[in-house]
Amino acid sequence: MSYTLHVYFTEEKNYNKQTSFDSVKKLFSNSNRVVFTNAKNIFTKEDYLKLTIDNRYNISVFFDDNATVSDDLEYILGKRLKCNARMRFLFAPDPENDFDDVAVILLDYLESLDKVILYSPNLKKIIFNSFITK
Repeated sequence: MSYTLHVYFTEEKNYNKQTSFDSVKKLFSNSNRVVFTNAKNIFTKEDYLKLTIDNRYNISVFFDDNATVSDDLEYILGKRLKCNARMRFLFAPDPENDFDDVAVILLDYLESLDKVILYSPNLKKIIFNSFITK
């Protein structure tokens, strides 16, 4: 089964698609296992980043910066926060767990960011929250 992870950016920084995709590329810049491809969503025609690992495993990275991002986060939290963007990671099925190392690298990186909320639609729960409300 595939797995999806949403990363909500709750800082007031101006996140954009290119810098977000570049940050993911930088994580694996010294790896000869990962190939990056810019692709287009066949339904929305939006650009996304595709990571291909060892020529047989894919992770798709999408970037959203529209009004639905805040609405989705409000639905998850039950309250409104300033949220201007999110990245969505779609991990291909990995029944033998051959690519867990790549997922761990991504998760460690995302957890190191300030004021982010990581949400698992598969589990329907927040798995990490570095945004502290006062």
